[in-house]
Amino acid sequence: AKAEAHLQAGRIAQAVGAFRAVLLIDPAEVQAHFGLAECALARDCTDEAIAGLVAAAAELGTGGLIEPALHLYAGALTIDPDRLELHVDVAELEIASDDPDGHRLGFTRSRGRTRQLGDA
Repeated sequence: AKAEAHLQAGRIAQAVGAFRAVLLIDPAEVQAHFGLAECALARDCTDEAIAGLVAAAAELGTGGLIEPALHLYAGALTIDPDRLELHVDVAELEIASDDPDGHRLGFTRSRGRTRQLGDA
Protein backbone atom coordinates (compact mmCIF):
# COMPACT_ATOMS: atom_id res chain seq x y z
CA ALA A 1 0.00 0.00 0.00
CA LYS A 2 2.83 2.38 0.85
CA ALA A 3 4.64 1.69 -2.43
CA GLU A 4 1.47 2.24 -4.43
CA ALA A 5 0.79 5.50 -2.57
CA HIS A 6 4.28 6.75 -3.44
CA LEU A 7 3.72 5.81 -7.08
CA GLN A 8 0.35 7.53 -7.24
CA ALA A 9 1.84 10.66 -5.70
CA GLY A 10 4.63 10.71 -8.28
CA ARG A 11 7.37 9.87 -5.76
CA ILE A 12 8.96 7.36 -8.09
CA ALA A 13 12.25 6.86 -6.20
CA GLN A 14 10.38 6.15 -2.97
CA ALA A 15 7.99 3.82 -4.78
CA VAL A 16 10.91 1.88 -6.28
CA GLY A 17 12.45 1.49 -2.84
CA ALA A 18 9.19 0.31 -1.32
CA PHE A 19 8.49 -2.19 -4.12
CA ARG A 20 12.03 -3.55 -3.83
CA ALA A 21 11.57 -3.94 -0.08
CA VAL A 22 8.46 -6.03 -0.72
CA LEU A 23 10.43 -8.22 -3.13
CA LEU A 24 13.14 -8.78 -0.53
CA ILE A 25 10.46 -10.31 1.66
CA ASP A 26 8.65 -12.19 -1.12
CA PRO A 27 10.36 -12.38 -4.53
CA ALA A 28 7.20 -13.93 -5.98
CA GLU A 29 5.00 -10.92 -5.14
CA VAL A 30 3.67 -10.23 -8.63
CA GLN A 31 2.13 -6.85 -7.81
CA ALA A 32 5.51 -5.53 -6.64
CA HIS A 33 7.05 -6.54 -9.98
CA PHE A 34 4.21 -4.73 -11.75
CA GLY A 35 4.82 -1.73 -9.50
CA LEU A 36 8.49 -1.59 -10.50
CA ALA A 37 7.41 -1.77 -14.14
CA GLU A 38 4.99 1.11 -13.58
CA CYS A 39 7.84 3.11 -12.02
CA ALA A 40 10.00 2.45 -15.07
CA LEU A 41 7.16 3.49 -17.38
CA ALA A 42 6.68 6.68 -15.36
CA ARG A 43 10.31 7.49 -16.20
CA ASP A 44 9.72 6.63 -19.89
CA CYS A 45 11.92 3.54 -19.57
CA THR A 46 9.80 1.08 -21.52
CA ASP A 47 12.62 -1.38 -22.19
CA GLU A 48 13.51 -1.42 -18.49
CA ALA A 49 9.88 -2.11 -17.56
CA ILE A 50 9.63 -5.02 -19.97
CA ALA A 51 13.05 -6.42 -19.03
CA GLY A 52 12.14 -6.40 -15.34
CA LEU A 53 8.88 -8.23 -15.92
CA VAL A 54 10.49 -10.77 -18.23
CA ALA A 55 13.37 -11.45 -15.83
CA ALA A 56 10.95 -11.96 -12.95
CA ALA A 57 8.70 -14.17 -15.09
CA ALA A 58 11.63 -16.31 -16.16
CA GLU A 59 12.77 -16.73 -12.56
CA LEU A 60 9.31 -17.61 -11.31
CA GLY A 61 8.70 -19.99 -14.22
CA THR A 62 11.98 -21.76 -13.53
CA GLY A 63 10.90 -22.09 -9.92
CA GLY A 64 7.67 -23.79 -10.97
CA LEU A 65 5.42 -20.78 -10.31
CA ILE A 66 3.75 -20.95 -13.71
CA GLU A 67 0.65 -18.84 -13.11
CA PRO A 68 2.52 -15.83 -11.68
CA ALA A 69 5.13 -16.13 -14.44
CA LEU A 70 2.43 -16.10 -17.12
CA HIS A 71 0.81 -13.09 -15.47
CA LEU A 72 4.12 -11.19 -15.59
CA TYR A 73 4.63 -12.12 -19.25
CA ALA A 74 1.09 -10.89 -19.92
CA GLY A 75 2.04 -7.56 -18.35
CA ALA A 76 5.10 -7.29 -20.57
CA LEU A 77 2.95 -8.08 -23.60
CA THR A 78 0.48 -5.42 -22.49
CA ILE A 79 3.28 -2.88 -22.75
CA ASP A 80 4.48 -4.10 -26.13
CA PRO A 81 2.38 -6.81 -27.79
CA ASP A 82 4.61 -6.79 -30.88
CA ARG A 83 7.67 -8.31 -29.17
CA LEU A 84 7.84 -11.72 -30.79
CA GLU A 85 10.37 -13.05 -28.27
CA LEU A 86 7.83 -12.57 -25.48
CA HIS A 87 5.26 -14.65 -27.33
CA VAL A 88 7.90 -17.34 -27.77
CA ASP A 89 8.74 -17.23 -24.05
CA VAL A 90 5.07 -17.60 -23.16
CA ALA A 91 4.60 -20.49 -25.59
CA GLU A 92 7.64 -22.29 -24.19
CA LEU A 93 6.36 -21.87 -20.64
CA GLU A 94 2.88 -23.05 -21.61
CA ILE A 95 4.33 -26.14 -23.32
CA ALA A 96 6.56 -26.88 -20.34
CA SER A 97 3.55 -26.58 -18.04
CA ASP A 98 1.34 -28.88 -20.11
CA ASP A 99 -0.75 -25.98 -21.42
CA PRO A 100 0.28 -25.94 -25.10
CA ASP A 101 -2.99 -24.36 -26.20
CA GLY A 102 -2.41 -21.32 -24.01
CA HIS A 103 -5.58 -21.59 -21.96
CA ARG A 104 -3.99 -20.03 -18.89
CA LEU A 105 -2.85 -16.88 -20.68
CA GLY A 106 -5.77 -16.72 -23.10
CA PHE A 107 -7.83 -14.78 -20.57
CA THR A 108 -5.17 -12.14 -20.05
CA ARG A 109 -4.42 -11.80 -23.76
CA SER A 110 -8.00 -10.81 -24.43
CA ARG A 111 -7.99 -7.88 -22.04
CA GLY A 112 -6.86 -4.46 -23.15
CA ARG A 113 -4.23 -2.24 -21.53
CA THR A 114 -5.46 -0.78 -18.31
CA ARG A 115 -3.99 1.91 -16.13
CA GLN A 116 -2.31 -0.71 -13.96
CA LEU A 117 -0.15 -3.45 -15.41
CA GLY A 118 -1.20 -5.76 -12.60
CA ASP A 119 -4.64 -5.82 -14.13
CA ALA A 120 -3.24 -7.36 -17.33
